Amino acid sequence: MHLLFMHNIYKFKNQELINSALTHPSAQKKQPKYLFEHLEFLGDRVLGLSVASMLYAQNLKSIKMLACKHARFVSGEFLAQIAEKWELKKLLKHEIESISQKVLADAVEAVIGAIYLDSNYETAAEIIEETWKQFINIKTTEPKMELQELTQKKCITPTYETIDEAGYDHEKIYTVKVKAGNIGSATGKGRSKQAASKQAAINLLIKLRGK
Repeated sequence: MHLLFMHNIYKFKNQELINSALTHPSAQKKQPKYLFEHLEFLGDRVLGLSVASMLYAQNLKSIKMLACKHARFVSGEFLAQIAEKWELKKLLKHEIESISQKVLADAVEAVIGAIYLDSNYETAAEIIEETWKQFINIKTTEPKMELQELTQKKCITPTYETIDEAGYDHEKIYTVKVKAGNIGSATGKGRSKQAASKQAAINLLIKLRGK
């Protein structure tokens, strides 16, 4: 049974499309009508516009914030989390030793491209919005406070630890790890420990919202 039937997200009319989207090039014995890479290319564009539209609707005052949030929600790291949510790892046909974050991200884009071709932009955008909205609505202005409120419901207090410092003194990049008991952890980078802690909190919130 395919992923999109399992999650009642979308029922494909053209099974060849979803088969191609879930067949990595390493497992392609012969070239199907729709190649994995072509669907990935198309899905990347559909995803980019859909996420941009969702963020635009939030009426963010800062164009820099708009660009930063867009980059985060179409990044390979974030798409790999979506792939986990959609259970793509066990559905993807491949012949490689281990499935990397990039392969999972590419598979998400390929599935989106397949949905677009099998229906239309509006349908693909609706599915993206339904999946992405719980993450995009995270209040990134005070993520550490939001994380604390979320974890306090389980009597857990997040802890932050600086695990790396790189670069010259005037342009250091800090890496901070946040851990919330046994429910999860994440890291974040920034030009200050405060900025890195904030990013770590955002990344953990994204993980927890995806479970």
